[in-house]
Amino acid sequence: MVRKFNEQEEEINELNVDIKSNLIATSSDGTLGAYDLRKAKFKVRSELMHSELFAVCPTKRYVYVGGEDGYVEVFNLNEYGNLLERIESGFDMGVNGIVELRPGLLGLSSQGSNKMRLLNVMPSKRLGFAGFHGDEKSDDDGIDAITISTDKSTVYTMICMNCTIKKWNMEEITDKIPVLRAQDAKNKKNRKVEGFFDQMIDKNEDDDDDDEDSDSDDEPKSKKRRAEDSDESSDDVEGEDEEDEEEEEEDTD
Repeated sequence: MVRKFNEQEEEINELNVDIKSNLIATSSDGTLGAYDLRKAKFKVRSELMHSELFAVCPTKRYVYVGGEDGYVEVFNLNEYGNLLERIESGFDMGVNGIVELRPGLLGLSSQGSNKMRLLNVMPSKRLGFAGFHGDEKSDDDGIDAITISTDKSTVYTMICMNCTIKKWNMEEITDKIPVLRAQDAKNKKNRKVEGFFDQMIDKNEDDDDDDEDSDSDDEPKSKKRRAEDSDESSDDVEGEDEEDEEEEEEDTD
């Protein structure tokens, strides 16, 4: 043995190396550890996660970690102290394997299921499953290991209980899946928001129109009242004039 690290407290479940030459280790103590291989020293340990950590998959921008609670923990590359995002995978018994099928698209496996699930990230969206390892009606044997070829065209899964390895041609699957981008999800949300407020605006405009109609209906009534008042006042004036004329005639007599 040439080197030993003791920074993580419980057993190490998986090791991998990112493009920055950091050895990344998932542990049952719920932490992700990073060790600088060039300087041969411990670098950082993540905050305590919500459950044990199993699988780890480093990519060019992010590092994805599978947890016992069925979530995928997302870290920025070379920034392992703080969690960036949590994504629900759909597996109830933990995420034991993660491979990157293409940028933004992950293949997930679990020891509690013989399905390989598809997960889009950035934006996060579950895309169902790619297929089954073995009989689709039997979910007794879960996938124990998953790996991908260097050209990302083929995925291999293994089940220990029945001693089988399955080869998946991923090009036939990924070609049918559209590339989802964060901007597409943002535009979709904006369209929904615009539609929602458009209805409110239309409603307000209708209310304004009703108010204008009611004002126009009230206007003739007020005019009528003014006209009636003016007529009454004119009648009073005429009556007063007649009384004055009668008094003048009596005085002349």
